[in-house]
Amino acid sequence: MSLQGHGGAGASHAGVAKPAPLPASPGKTHAFSRLAGTGPAWTAVGTLVRNQLLRLRTAELIRRAGGLALAASRCRVSKSTLARYASSNPDDAECFVPIDVVHDLERYAGAPLVTAELCLLAGGTFVAHPVMPPCRQDLLVQLAAQAREQSDLTTAICLAVADGVVSRDEAALALLEQEEVLRLGAAMRARLMLIVEEAP
Repeated sequence: MSLQGHGGAGASHAGVAKPAPLPASPGKTHAFSRLAGTGPAWTAVGTLVRNQLLRLRTAELIRRAGGLALAASRCRVSKSTLARYASSNPDDAECFVPIDVVHDLERYAGAPLVTAELCLLAGGTFVAHPVMPPCRQDLLVQLAAQAREQSDLTTAICLAVADGVVSRDEAALALLEQEEVLRLGAAMRARLMLIVEEAP
């Protein structure tokens, strides 16, 4: 499983200024900070983390939809308004991309970038439904992928508890593996559901 960073502070794509990167402790990926958005411990810090994640995804969505000018032609808002949705300017702190604009741009971007992040922040995982019924080979490939990820999760947890103390970084790593197991499990469910729904 691989993780990709979002770029450094001040980086931009097609004229879209990216927000500053999330603060991280040594050995910790920003994905672990999604925990700040769950449960009763939601705080101002958690809100800041959530907002940064959404702005990062919005900036990437605009870039992949062709940049500010082209993206603006593909939705109902102007270039300047789109730029505000991805801006780190304090004046734009309460300005977020509307869901209909997200839907329009994700169609052109070819990936549900903001939608997937919202799913993660809500404690879930976005899984696209297969467009065609899976064949026997598809199911076997999917099953093998699930087995590999489950093995990785088992290894991560066993290593974490080996010394009797589970550190924050060890828990973060196990969390990432667990997210991947859930994603693959949801994908398998979607494939099986499609077979059930289309069976004669």
